[in-house]
Amino acid sequence: MTAADGARETPALLDRVRRGDRAAWSPLVARFDGRLRLYVRYRLGRALARRVDVDDVLQETWLRALPALATFEGDGDNALYRFLATLARH
Repeated sequence: MTAADGARETPALLDRVRRGDRAAWSPLVARFDGRLRLYVRYRLGRALARRVDVDDVLQETWLRALPALATFEGDGDNALYRFLATLARH
């Protein structure tokens, strides 16, 4: 898959998720989970990471993302990643 293919895949997955296609959720999460995991781990730092599980933060982020995707207006991987990172940060 080329970068151009990936850039087209994200909006298509978003559209499917918005239409209620549950099968599109897993590939959408898979596209961003690793990068988002690194971001959360970095933001937590060592001290907080001993008390807060990265997986818990990611789960909460995805739970908040699902309903918010209905109004998300960005396009492409970078815009969606920034949106998800903002949810994770808060």
